[in-house]
Amino acid sequence: MKKLLLNVLVVFALLIAGHTGVFAQGVYNMGSATSTTDTSGTLYDSGGPTGDYLVDEDYEFLIQPSCATSITLDITAFESESSFDYFYVYDGTSIAGTLLTTGNGQTLPSPSTVTATSGAMFIVWHSDVSIVYPGFACNWTSIIAPSVAPDAGFVIGDATPPLGVNVAFTDTSIGGPTAWLWDFGDGDTARSQNPMHTFAAPGTYTIMLVAFTCNESDTMIQTLTVQGPPQISVAQTGFSISAACGDSVAFPLDISNIAGGELVYTVDGSNVGAIKVLAMTYGTDQFAEYPSTINAINQYFTGYTLTTTATTNPGTLNSLLIGQNVLLIPEQETGVPSTWTALAPVVQQFLNNGGSVIFLGSYSSESDCMFNTGVFSGTYNQDEFTTFANLTVDNTTHPLVAGLAVTSFAPPSATFSMNLTNSDRVQVVSASDGSDVVSYRYYGSGKAIFIAFDYFSPSVESSQIIANAIQWGGENALPSWISVAPTSDTVGAGNTSNAVVTFQTTGLPAGTYYANLGVASNDPLTPIVLLPCTLTVSGLPIVGLSETCLNYDSVMQNTSVTDTFQLINNGCDTLFVSSITSNAAEFQVTSTVSYLL
Repeated sequence: MKKLLLNVLVVFALLIAGHTGVFAQGVYNMGSATSTTDTSGTLYDSGGPTGDYLVDEDYEFLIQPSCATSITLDITAFESESSFDYFYVYDGTSIAGTLLTTGNGQTLPSPSTVTATSGAMFIVWHSDVSIVYPGFACNWTSIIAPSVAPDAGFVIGDATPPLGVNVAFTDTSIGGPTAWLWDFGDGDTARSQNPMHTFAAPGTYTIMLVAFTCNESDTMIQTLTVQGPPQISVAQTGFSISAACGDSVAFPLDISNIAGGELVYTVDGSNVGAIKVLAMTYGTDQFAEYPSTINAINQYFTGYTLTTTATTNPGTLNSLLIGQNVLLIPEQETGVPSTWTALAPVVQQFLNNGGSVIFLGSYSSESDCMFNTGVFSGTYNQDEFTTFANLTVDNTTHPLVAGLAVTSFAPPSATFSMNLTNSDRVQVVSASDGSDVVSYRYYGSGKAIFIAFDYFSPSVESSQIIANAIQWGGENALPSWISVAPTSDTVGAGNTSNAVVTFQTTGLPAGTYYANLGVASNDPLTPIVLLPCTLTVSGLPIVGLSETCLNYDSVMQNTSVTDTFQLINNGCDTLFVSSITSNAAEFQVTSTVSYLL
């Protein structure tokens, strides 16, 4: 009866609002929509004002009116199965926000009236597999900030930038704008406040910024001129070095700009300009999940250029990967595992050369598409969304989870965890059963990254993680035994930058080591020059002891005393130990060691 009366009042309120035309107001059932920008309205459970909710429900509802300074929710009726069916309200856009109230049982939640001050309110409802009740009814209202016209303004970091290099755009608008629309004059736009942008062709571009407050906007226009393409030339073609244990050997690295605009290069594994991403659209959902994946990345990182391909031809894929930093493989819905077996050598070679490959989660047998590349081994586990158990951030300092303000979070829909068996894989986020949600391993000179989300319904956390993966994946670091100085430089036409490459054998066991030293630049025809490096370390084992003397003091007759010492190899080749003996019968030596590295 309370619900029915409330519905009549809401209809009356809607009529009033319709006449005034000031606020947007709606009536929603949980499950009929996932979000609204209405400034006020009414929310019921899935049964509406008169019916019961259903079993096995998991619904979310986001209230986010434009320019709201606060949102107040008043819960007017509540009946659910005690201890099993729950209603949660958060201050924010997800469960990462502050929990304002919880509802369960046949009494109103306490408090029953709550206010979100973040500009958004997030509501979560869960029912179990049996027993239903009339559910809930609640109303919300919002306070909207007054709108003042902004005065748009911005500063360009470099008005004559080199080709293919990130240009910083800094908003200097006044009047408190809350949204921004940038047009870079080359067909690309951005909505962040202070974007970075890379221009792919020389010429003069008109840059436009539209700054918005709630109901007003202002526009500012400036121009910049992008330099012509440079032409890189590297004197060396590679390095092959033999060095003794503990040695350090240096060689010149001469990088020239033959002609054109300024040449900007790096040799430390970072990138000049935008990170170059090749996305495989073969086998993916092109209408929902793939675009949702790209949108998730763009929420937190836009410093990349995107190329797509649906090829299943290994030769074509190999050509397309030249000059790319990251290969993105979204969820496979219709991919054929045997196709990925054929592509495996190309994927592996890309990793060996210092590229990064990001695999997103795929359901059940479709996960074989990833396993057939030979990059990861293991088995499909489950959809973690169905467990209702939070995911755990195992390494809060890793770049893959940078920006996450939580140590655990709820799995979004379609989180396909795996049981990876590679001994060198590192878990960054795990499920409650210990399975892999976000993991990586180094492969050759590159990084292989697994992310369990398919981005059917991305969360704040999953969006941040894939954006981090693109950024971290594009940073292909040098091995520890190679260093370069300087690691980057800008070279005018006709000039040469003289760098030094140092090979350090300290701490390396005897053997042969391989790597590719990549010179990345803004030369569009030669974006990366790979220099093969071979280091052969030679040396002898050097035996050492942790103790020079073992002192047993006084020992009672017919008793024994035990002490230990360590046998140490201070050299860089394998030390083989055939036996350890004592020249006095009173001392017995026991050890299971047969060799030491």
